[in-house]
Amino acid sequence: MRCIAHITNLIVKDGLEEVDLSVVRVRKAVRYIRKSPARIAKFKECIELVNVDSKSMLYLDVSTRWNSTYLMLNVAQKFQGAFELYETTDPSYVKELNEADGVPNFWDWGNVRRMVDILVHFYELTLRISGSLYVTSNIFYHEISKVNYLLKDWMKSDDNKVKSMGERMKDKYDKY
Repeated sequence: MRCIAHITNLIVKDGLEEVDLSVVRVRKAVRYIRKSPARIAKFKECIELVNVDSKSMLYLDVSTRWNSTYLMLNVAQKFQGAFELYETTDPSYVKELNEADGVPNFWDWGNVRRMVDILVHFYELTLRISGSLYVTSNIFYHEISKVNYLLKDWMKSDDNKVKSMGERMKDKYDKY
């Protein structure tokens, strides 16, 4: 029998494939900016100019760890305006990203917001079930039921991406 954390990991990884290009574009944008102190300083200026009120700063994920991808996307989405302004101030940014997968666009940011809204449930679930002092099977049942409810709700979504992702994740959920 697999552990619930492992099953959650498998479900989320399958769902992330639905918006993989958007995640890759944001990851490369974050990586580009975090590459040098000068770029970070320029990005901070953009943050101030677009009036983003956030204490956090860009976080680069570990692509094999979905929870770090969630953290990266959650922070990056807050800075969408700063990324768009940075795009106009650093021609090398556009050039380098376009040579790879492209600069994050309006649709990518929409996908990122949807992913953050979806992944937050799994992130919180993972934090609750990873505690070693209070984990019992009666807590797991409640958590598993919530995941089932969420996936069924997403499968009924009007948003085709969310619906498709919910279906993929539900298939994986039902498998385990």
